[in-house]
Amino acid sequence: MRRIVLATLTVPLSLALSAQEPAAFHRPVFLPDGETIVVMTNRHDGDWELYSIGIDGSGPRRLTDHVGWDGYADVSPDGRHIVFDRSDDDHSGVVMASLDGEGESWLLESDGASVGGARFAPDGRSVVFTSDESGNRDLYRLWLEDGRRERITDTSQGEGDAVFSPDGSRLAYAVWLDDETSALEILDLTTESVHRVLAVQGRLYGVAWGADGEDLYYNDDSDGDQDIYGVSLATGRARNLTDNDTPDHLPVVSPDGRQVVFTSERNGPEEVFLLDLHTGVQRQLKLR
Repeated sequence: MRRIVLATLTVPLSLALSAQEPAAFHRPVFLPDGETIVVMTNRHDGDWELYSIGIDGSGPRRLTDHVGWDGYADVSPDGRHIVFDRSDDDHSGVVMASLDGEGESWLLESDGASVGGARFAPDGRSVVFTSDESGNRDLYRLWLEDGRRERITDTSQGEGDAVFSPDGSRLAYAVWLDDETSALEILDLTTESVHRVLAVQGRLYGVAWGADGEDLYYNDDSDGDQDIYGVSLATGRARNLTDNDTPDHLPVVSPDGRQVVFTSERNGPEEVFLLDLHTGVQRQLKLR
């Protein structure tokens, strides 16, 4: 597997928490078993690292031990590897690591602009990621076997947060049209046709597919705070799933399609919550 050198990852300032503040959890994602998540947390001396934890709070296991910042992981379809963003004083980019602790390696190492947000294809053979090496945020695909790289978008708008559909035939992603307007789009990877699902007056990000490929989930702050929304691709109707006055972040759907895992600041520092898509019930996971 060849290493690709790209660009510098910019760590969100909102995540640069001091060691004195209470521990927080951010950007959880399910393992294929649906009973375990990988989540980034600053519970260890304020340093953001990745852990795997059962959704019942059992078996916390530290996956990274790195002086710097690790986060925004994705899990391979076979549950054996993760890819994640890393930044420290000397390097930034995307790293792949084995979940059994056998090692890690750079996939995309930076040398100037911003690169990150890698997500696996359903067959595990490639990842999609975002880079602004051209001067604009575009989507790229990296083939893991030979390091071949393909530019997917080349527009004047900014794209990011791309995720493959469950069958791998489409990409859904956020589009940032200007400082106040965002959109949700789908690219058909076979026909290269683009479908704009919706546009909002606000910041749209954190895109996720439903397990059946018929719904999308995302963050939208157009009503004054960050909430999680779902939209049916059949009807185009969007609905607010976590309507409250505090930020809710970055939904990811469980493998069985029944639940959404996300983080919320409703009780102070970010905690992990589960939303039952059938009943609408939300419950906090006890991970501390």
